[in-house]
Amino acid sequence: MRVLRVMFCVLLIAGAGGVETRGQDGGEAPDSAAASSVVPAEVVERVSRAFSNGDADLLLGTTSDRIEVGLPGTRAYYSRSQAMYVLREFFNEHGPTRFAVEDVSKAGTSYFVTGRFWHSRGEQPMHVYTRFSSRGDNRLYEVRVEALR
Repeated sequence: MRVLRVMFCVLLIAGAGGVETRGQDGGEAPDSAAASSVVPAEVVERVSRAFSNGDADLLLGTTSDRIEVGLPGTRAYYSRSQAMYVLREFFNEHGPTRFAVEDVSKAGTSYFVTGRFWHSRGEQPMHVYTRFSSRGDNRLYEVRVEALR
């Protein structure tokens, strides 16, 4: 767990710009120059479009048996169907207005996509962190949305 926290901090510090998309208009496909050559473009696009449009189904497309979902005030492991319900409720309460990819990277057998999520309930964006399997199926293992500090 400590390794993940350290990686999260490194990704947060390293991220300084990137791809930006706006919600509810289909968004823009991520620029291939912004994504690391080791992370498939479809992984970055999946996160970008899902958060731009508040699409829990797209985000959860292929997931592990249990997925860790961290939202403001809660963090737990869920089945895909439970995670779908939780994320749909989150997007209903926090309608997306914009999403920007900050960083994409690969470490071990995981892909990471981080970004900032602007929503209708606040002026400050939220930080988004996602982790996928890099073993060919691009399964989502973790998604966290946190207030910026």
